Amino acid sequence: MDKNYETSIHRTGRIGVIIAIGFMLGIPAVISTVYGVWPESIGQIFAVGGGLLAVFLPTNIAEVLSYTPILGSSAYLTFLTGNVMNLKIPVVINAQVLTDTSQGTDEGDTIATIGVAVSSIVTTLIIVLGVILLVPLRPLLTSPAVQTATQYLLPALFGGILLSFVNDDCGEYEAKGKSLTMIFPLILVFVINAFYPLGGKEGFVVLLCMGVTVVCAMVMYKTGIIKMTLKSELKARKKINGNAGE
Repeated sequence: MDKNYETSIHRTGRIGVIIAIGFMLGIPAVISTVYGVWPESIGQIFAVGGGLLAVFLPTNIAEVLSYTPILGSSAYLTFLTGNVMNLKIPVVINAQVLTDTSQGTDEGDTIATIGVAVSSIVTTLIIVLGVILLVPLRPLLTSPAVQTATQYLLPALFGGILLSFVNDDCGEYEAKGKSLTMIFPLILVFVINAFYPLGGKEGFVVLLCMGVTVVCAMVMYKTGIIKMTLKSELKARKKINGNAGE
């Protein structure tokens, strides 16, 4: 990756994150100052937020470790705007597939950033339209047909996300059989959850599954179940075969 591009994009990302954190903390601080509703002590804040931190801190750590290799420098914008797993990750993967770019390259990083930026703008516009049209569309949104359809929304959403990951793309390589690495972690989670409910511990579960998946990938690679091939070699072979067919 070009050093100048890497330095520039990370500097811009860090500045953006600092500004965003300033807004996130500054607006509540201004409101608390104006209306005089500051918490009595720091301990009170931790007492109220401790339960949330216990749930979301492991989840956030897991997301940064697992998503950043896919997102590249677009991770700055992604984590600021949210909808990571259900929107931004599929957008980045599909954008790179459609443009035939690879993760870890300047081109792939640029495409990921453009995809996340466009997705964020479109999401914001849809939210604005939703707020404006919420009252006029209320009869439609509360109709029995729509209520029935919303019950299938999450299965359809996560089913689509799962299918977007079932491919052999692996940056500059094609990893034949890569999707097989998810089988054992899925079985492990289902079995453990059957005897010990994992609700509220999703962050720890994701961290555990990351380690298990890495071990599965290493074992499958060593045993030849997963085969890594450079995409440039595959393109060269296809070109040769195409010329031979002619």
